[in-house]
Amino acid sequence: MDSGSYSELERIPGYDWIRESQIDWFREKASALPAKGAPPLPSLVFFHIPLPEYKEVWRTRRCDGRRFEDISCPKLNSGLFAALVEAGGVLGTFCGHDHINDFEGTLHGIRLTYGRSTGYHTYGRLGFKRGGKSDRIAGGRRAVRDLDQAGRRAEAVRAENPQASREAAVKKGISALACARHAAEGAALIGLLIRLDLGIRLADPLAPQRFGIQLAFAHGFAPRFF
Repeated sequence: MDSGSYSELERIPGYDWIRESQIDWFREKASALPAKGAPPLPSLVFFHIPLPEYKEVWRTRRCDGRRFEDISCPKLNSGLFAALVEAGGVLGTFCGHDHINDFEGTLHGIRLTYGRSTGYHTYGRLGFKRGGKSDRIAGGRRAVRDLDQAGRRAEAVRAENPQASREAAVKKGISALACARHAAEGAALIGLLIRLDLGIRLADPLAPQRFGIQLAFAHGFAPRFF
């Protein structure tokens, strides 16, 4: 489905939304394709800009994958997702647009999935490899795999709880900063001791007290002499 580009209404900024005529087209095709009395056909729906329900699934459901940027969905919900649920048979949806998101989660029986950014002509994130999604459907069942550029299966990152995942990421970042700070403090101390020409070999214990140095770590590296 063509999800458009930007909103054409000046009073509603942001991205465009799926039009009512497109939703009507989907309903017509979805009802016409199965044989009379047969169950709905298993199907997938593809569009570029994520639906507002992508925000809901990230907030309220278990999601697999990563969200490194805001979910750039339209500000208006035109009702496509409700039509997909009502039609039955829709196993999942795929979107792109946000280059450094690749999560997926299930909402009301439909798997909402981000693709993977594949090209180098636009923005990305250091350490977040370009790749794609491999989608297999057999007997109405669907399996999705993350692939890197060489076609190998990429590492899966699970978010049992989005909030817990975000908190863990923050804690990890704080730990990394603390390690970097202590490494910098250690390097600064060694450099300071080398510069102190006291005629004492560096092979001796480098006790700060020997040189009349007091280190304050509370607010970063701050050597004081006494």
